[in-house]
Amino acid sequence: MTSRLSRRALLAMATAALVVIAVALGACGDDDKSSETKAPATSGKFGNAGGGGGPGASDTVGTGKIIADLGFRPDANSFKFENYGGGTGNKDMTAAEVRRIFGDQVCSSLHGNNCILTPPAQQWLEQSNQIMDGGHCYGFSVATLRLFKGEIKVSQFGADTITALEIANNEALQREIGYSFIFQTFDSVNNGVLKGTPNEMLDKMIEIFSKGKDERETYTIGFFKLEGGGGHAVTPYAVEDRGDGKFGVLIYDNNYPLVARDIIFDRNANTWIYNAATNPNEPSSEYKGNAESKSLQLMPTTPGTSQQPCPFCAGSGGGGSAAGLAAGPTYNEIYLDANPADHGHLVITDAQGRRTGYVNNKLVNDIPGAKVDQSFMNDDWRINDEPSYRIPTGIGFTVTIDGSPLKKADTENVVMIGPGYDIGIDSIELQPGQKDTITFSPDGRSITYKSSQTESPTIIVGLDGTDADYEFEVKSVKAPAGATITVNLDTAGKALSVNTSGAGTYAMALTRITSDDEQSFSHEKIALAADDVATLMYGNWKSNKSAIPLVVKHKGGTSDTIQLTDED
Repeated sequence: MTSRLSRRALLAMATAALVVIAVALGACGDDDKSSETKAPATSGKFGNAGGGGGPGASDTVGTGKIIADLGFRPDANSFKFENYGGGTGNKDMTAAEVRRIFGDQVCSSLHGNNCILTPPAQQWLEQSNQIMDGGHCYGFSVATLRLFKGEIKVSQFGADTITALEIANNEALQREIGYSFIFQTFDSVNNGVLKGTPNEMLDKMIEIFSKGKDERETYTIGFFKLEGGGGHAVTPYAVEDRGDGKFGVLIYDNNYPLVARDIIFDRNANTWIYNAATNPNEPSSEYKGNAESKSLQLMPTTPGTSQQPCPFCAGSGGGGSAAGLAAGPTYNEIYLDANPADHGHLVITDAQGRRTGYVNNKLVNDIPGAKVDQSFMNDDWRINDEPSYRIPTGIGFTVTIDGSPLKKADTENVVMIGPGYDIGIDSIELQPGQKDTITFSPDGRSITYKSSQTESPTIIVGLDGTDADYEFEVKSVKAPAGATITVNLDTAGKALSVNTSGAGTYAMALTRITSDDEQSFSHEKIALAADDVATLMYGNWKSNKSAIPLVVKHKGGTSDTIQLTDED
């Protein structure tokens, strides 16, 4: 969760006492996994098919009769480079893609093509890109399908054919894959998802592929492990009848460039199975489903290409009616940023004690109206990233960040994004077994954090306002174990308050963005005693050179006013 303030280094004030006040933070992938191109096999009529022809090739591809065929072929229509996660240096989405998705309403300031995002839009961008650290498989599928259909031109990415495209130093293509990845989060796409038993899904693919290139809609297969998690996405393009009720759905798996693979369907058993590794003796790489699990689905491409309703825009009422969609319910969306392969879990509890999230390592959803969004991303079948969670606005809740699953300590961050606001905690040094709690107000104006360990968290509050947009950061240095920190934003009084149950040193920073101007302010080494309430009167701030009053009310009833100056 790299905030706007962190990215611009407004809190980069390293001192012996404060260390660094702005922390740049760090879902298909292993960060250590190489992204080098895999060598293609000798091309077969179905795209490097048959008898051990190369990495990822299946011995069974091409052994049956094609009964439905979209016309796509991996050796002609897929990328020659494999799916990648974080740590490659490749770009993902930028403000331009956010504007492309939701329109100009995401911009605090817009001059020509220079869009400065609102704080919630910036936070949504950061969270969306963070998810891709685990891999870009869904983006690979959507991008290749759109190139195959001619909806986007290969030439705009620097080559004449898709198989000639390079990913290295190709920012335009990198960003297009990132943009395509995020289609899976759109309600318009999810409303068109096809689900069913394995036999029903097989029948649907035969129906679709039988139309060949005349079929306007294309689909990505998304599937999860039978036990849940490990989401992966691949590109289906043909069906083979192999006799005795067995069928092979031919796919392009973006972890294996240019080669054909297959998902095996068994009509008699009403099951499907797919091995995501080249070694069939890797049991953890096996995906499968049956009539009860319904763990494989088809996700349409075209609904994602239109402008989407904006769920985080102020006064959006569910995002408005972009893309011809009626305004729906509004949500607060909760994200966990963490190591995608070894991370804590979130448990969200409402006032009635109902829970959504991982309880005893099992995913539950008991809060009425809540949604659990699991992403398809994997370039490594061992990845099981935390879902994002959507809780209807108006519901107050507490989030427990549970370190019980951790094998080793991990820096983790929790953020909530809602209509016109974002709020969260950066830099939780979560230890195995540690459990911290975060209480969010439904309107995104207040947050309370309590840790069982000594922590130095950064609390972030962003506001998409009427006259100006604001983003605030409050950094605590070594808050004692068991202490609570509450940050509250009073938009009417234009005041930000910090209430702490334990003595500590704090720093504060803010950015104000208008249509014509952007200004920033920061101040460190603010000493607060236990139970002090410090209120930053940011409405009194006129310019970078002016001070901002900080009113500190003490436990005994006395108060002090400190004129904070900009130290950036």
